[in-house]
Amino acid sequence: MTRYQYNRMAVIALLLTLLLALSGWASLTLVAAPTEDVSSAIPLAVAEFSCGDVTEIPQAECQALVALYTATGGENWTHKTDWLQTNTPCGWYGVSCSGGRVSRLSLYENKLVGALPPEIGNLTALTSLTLSNNQLTSLPSQIGNLIALSWLNLGRNQLTSLPSEIGNLTSLTGLGLADNQLTTLPSTIGGLSKVQWFNLSNNLLTSLPTQIGSLPALMELYLDGNQLATLPAEVGNLTKLEYLHLHGNPLTGTVPAFLPNLTALGVGEWFFSSPFSFYNTGWCEPASGPVTNWLATIEYAGTGLICGQPAGGISGQVTLATGMGAAVSHGPEVAAPGIQVTLYRPLAGEEGHQEGQSWLTVFHALTGPDGMYAFDGLGQGIDYRVHFMDPAGRYAAQYYDNKFQRDQSMPVTVTLGQVRSGVNAVLRLPVPPAVDVESGGAVTFNPDGTANIGQWRGRRTPITITLPVTCTGGITPTDVALVMTPPGTNYPMTGIGNNLYRATIPAGEVAAAALRVSYKCEGNAQETPVGQITLYDPSGIITDAQSGQPVVGATVTLYKVPGWLPRTGPTDTRPNTCESNLSKTGGAAWSQPAPTALGLIANPEVMGISPQIAQQQTNEIGYYGWDVAEGCWYVKVTASGYAALTSPVVGVPPEVTDLDLVLAPIQEIYLPLVMR
Repeated sequence: MTRYQYNRMAVIALLLTLLLALSGWASLTLVAAPTEDVSSAIPLAVAEFSCGDVTEIPQAECQALVALYTATGGENWTHKTDWLQTNTPCGWYGVSCSGGRVSRLSLYENKLVGALPPEIGNLTALTSLTLSNNQLTSLPSQIGNLIALSWLNLGRNQLTSLPSEIGNLTSLTGLGLADNQLTTLPSTIGGLSKVQWFNLSNNLLTSLPTQIGSLPALMELYLDGNQLATLPAEVGNLTKLEYLHLHGNPLTGTVPAFLPNLTALGVGEWFFSSPFSFYNTGWCEPASGPVTNWLATIEYAGTGLICGQPAGGISGQVTLATGMGAAVSHGPEVAAPGIQVTLYRPLAGEEGHQEGQSWLTVFHALTGPDGMYAFDGLGQGIDYRVHFMDPAGRYAAQYYDNKFQRDQSMPVTVTLGQVRSGVNAVLRLPVPPAVDVESGGAVTFNPDGTANIGQWRGRRTPITITLPVTCTGGITPTDVALVMTPPGTNYPMTGIGNNLYRATIPAGEVAAAALRVSYKCEGNAQETPVGQITLYDPSGIITDAQSGQPVVGATVTLYKVPGWLPRTGPTDTRPNTCESNLSKTGGAAWSQPAPTALGLIANPEVMGISPQIAQQQTNEIGYYGWDVAEGCWYVKVTASGYAALTSPVVGVPPEVTDLDLVLAPIQEIYLPLVMR
């Protein structure tokens, strides 16, 4: 008998017994059903939940939690353990209580959707509310009832406005609203008298209320990535401000004269970014005066431009050495066209602050037929780094001047009004590879001869490694094995003569891992590094529209759409999101046009991509691919004889292994020659 049949029969029997008892034909006796079938088979239904059964918190607070669950799609939350299933809300996922009241609520990245309900205002004992990384669209005016709140984080939602009542939160010390769609702020924010941390990065703010200057406790203000053309002079009243980020705004003109009033800016300890930033704006610094004197006393990341003076530039030539190895320094050299040159700048002030050193990609360029490149529009006082990389992977990449690590490379500075020429590079073949690699993906070699093996997650192929293994004194090595870590799998290597050993990793076992060879010499364990396997997505194959054959050597450039997120399912209609394998029908073609006006060329140092290049070329079977962090990505493809192509935008995660693109050959038109 099934559990369903058992429960159905039990109900029928109970009804018959009641009928008989009420008719006087039998006495009423209730017998408990087996515990197994009552407690576990019929969980408490959401519709049956009643706050009347809750005693550990006030009824109004219980009702607020129920309203939150119902209004924001609780049935689809990622985590909802015990919500509306038990009469002990203090044990529900993300709920914390103190003294019989709800004191903390944390539902970070939990798929909350829609408007926050008015009942949220019943949680008047809340001290911390974290609802970031969700899909909330609006806040009720009752948010202003949470007068005990000291921490409120609503970052990475879809808020377009704030209720004026938010100014009632006079106990707030931290307010996070980054990565929303706010266009304005209410003037009532001037009531946040205790707020110390205020994050408004990556919104759509076009102006700030003058009351922004009425926050006497404010120490950190993040306004980067908005649409601010000016700042109100009242910002100069924030005398406790230690961090101010303004980069990525359309600010123009001279650095404002009221900013030197920020006497605490940059005074405290800082590690992760410059305390004051206005790079990627149109601000210039005055040649002299109070602003210039003040800037000389603080750490900042600015434009490096001086008002009334032309910008500077950097130029150079990339050539190829004909010798082998990184140490070759002479011999005939030839121009190297098509080399990717990337210009970086540090964002954490002086070079000594290495713990927090971060980098910004300023420009990308490809060398011309003569190997020349140039960057202009550059500011002074910035220690730029210049990186040279062959997109085809044939030559060892380097920084200026012949360094393989950025932090060890030669800084390049410019003088306004001049072009710093002679920032050249000579690219050389890597040292003879320590290993031979057979792989269906891309293989490049590091200066030490170890291999970077790239494959595409959806198209993994076997990897065969061959390398010499020797022991001193002519002793034959034993227990020779290729080791892939993780997971720590060993593949015994077979001797093939001339001290060479070989092993193959089956396609189904290829994983992102480090490779090494382990062996023994007279019982003593030895090992040799082999390289690294990276699995890429988004990835795909590029073919010719007419022949269907792979396009070899096509240049593929990776772009990211800042602030956009992958869709979480078919019903996810949030703005600033992109199609993903969770939102589109399985097997359907990618179809969302890329927002090219918003896209930025991928910054390998900041955006977390592998291989750490923004541009690569398709291999002999037309493949390309990267391993990328969460976000919305697209590629642009160019190839000689083909029309350029921009791919649809795709969301990661989940992985994308089918961004296959078809290039259309350029048709040459021949006009007949007419003799007259």
